[in-house]
Amino acid sequence: MDYRNRICDACGQPLREDEDVVVCPDCGTPQHRACFEKNGQCIHTDRHGENFDWSAAGTDAPVQKDGTRCPVCGHENAPNATECARCGQPFSAEAPVFTHNYPPQQSVSASLLVDELFFDAPRGEADIQLDDDEREQVEYVISQRMLQATPGMTEAQTQEKLCGHPLRQVMTFLSSRALTFVNKFRKIESGSAFTWNWAAFFLTPYWFFYRKLFKPGIVVLTVRICLAIAVYGPVTRVSELMMTLSQAAQDGSLTEAMYASTMEQISAYAPVMMISLGVMLLLAILSGLLADRLYHRHVQRTLDRLKQMESRDAFLVHFLRNSAVSPLLAAVSYAAISIIPNLIMTFVIQ
Repeated sequence: MDYRNRICDACGQPLREDEDVVVCPDCGTPQHRACFEKNGQCIHTDRHGENFDWSAAGTDAPVQKDGTRCPVCGHENAPNATECARCGQPFSAEAPVFTHNYPPQQSVSASLLVDELFFDAPRGEADIQLDDDEREQVEYVISQRMLQATPGMTEAQTQEKLCGHPLRQVMTFLSSRALTFVNKFRKIESGSAFTWNWAAFFLTPYWFFYRKLFKPGIVVLTVRICLAIAVYGPVTRVSELMMTLSQAAQDGSLTEAMYASTMEQISAYAPVMMISLGVMLLLAILSGLLADRLYHRHVQRTLDRLKQMESRDAFLVHFLRNSAVSPLLAAVSYAAISIIPNLIMTFVIQ
């Protein structure tokens, strides 16, 4: 029987003329040899007890060669399809490709999407071992990130490299605002001497923790906490003096001598507070200048390190932990700056 251009039930892709096809001896289902070996059995093994017959089930209808290729995930669909059978992307002219929010369909294994994404990942079975449910969950989350971070990617773009790794992997790692950072990383790799990150400037050190850049985040966080401790006493004293002036003005006891004496005391604390503000501004400027380069190096080194792992499961788990963003860590760093100096100074005063 000629199986060319018929659908492989295991992955949903057509069986091409130049591909190795395995036919199940029990039910006659044709599958890619790679799919059969990956599953370790026929995709319809659970139906063999029902005397399932692939050809009798009507699954042997040929797929026409002029199928509709999905611009999001690359799946080839039947020519009359209105949406992608893999990811749900609509094919209408009005459908925005770059706002794809459809999760991968369960009819196509997320594992196949992840294997396509991480074709150069480790394949061993040592280190971390996940059970089937855990592995399925990890693969599903990563496959969703891939589909949402790389919409409309062309075949040529899938061959491009950034940070020393395939572009699609890098974009999936970045996840949030991937296209913005891809453009910045390209400038860095082309030798650009200047990039600027407004988010890192205004939200330092929280941005570093949000993007999981822990080393620079901890350095800036430590400096900010030390500055807060250094000015805790002066700020507290200035607040008390201002309250005294305000109270005296309200009850009519404020005199010219009292005002002059109080302002002289406040002025004595000004240098410490101005130096603190200057250091904070310098930290913000350095963060804005260096953030993109630090992030570029972080992505490159993290993917290099992950690909040195022995097992696929370990790679996927650590990829999930290190990629994307963490609003929780950003909130924790904000709480640390707000709470730690007060706790330390309260303990010292007591």
